[in-house]
Amino acid sequence: MLNFYKKDLNFINRLIEESIFPDLIFYEIGSYLRKYKEIKKVSNNKIKEMMELFNYIIGKAKIEEVRLNYEILDLSIKDKLSYYDAVYLYLARKYNLILISDDKDLIKEGAISSDNLLRN
Repeated sequence: MLNFYKKDLNFINRLIEESIFPDLIFYEIGSYLRKYKEIKKVSNNKIKEMMELFNYIIGKAKIEEVRLNYEILDLSIKDKLSYYDAVYLYLARKYNLILISDDKDLIKEGAISSDNLLRN
């Protein structure tokens, strides 16, 4: 991931500037980094480097605070998604953005996977 970022800084910067993240993103990234370290057995320095990259990205992006919201709950019920997943879908639809996710339920709802994003 870091190597890709360093190779295509302009692409990532454009992507960030046009992105909106729910405030849930902090928990997502924290969980990802913990699992990544555990599975890949990477050093603490590597994890710190990755965390710095994520902090850079998040610092440039718009973060939207998401509270209990009936529209999100309704979307969750209708599409049989967790409330958590429905937050991402709701924001993508609200702002007419492409949802990038590797979650299979969100891909069924029209999200594109990170692999597909990198191929295009």
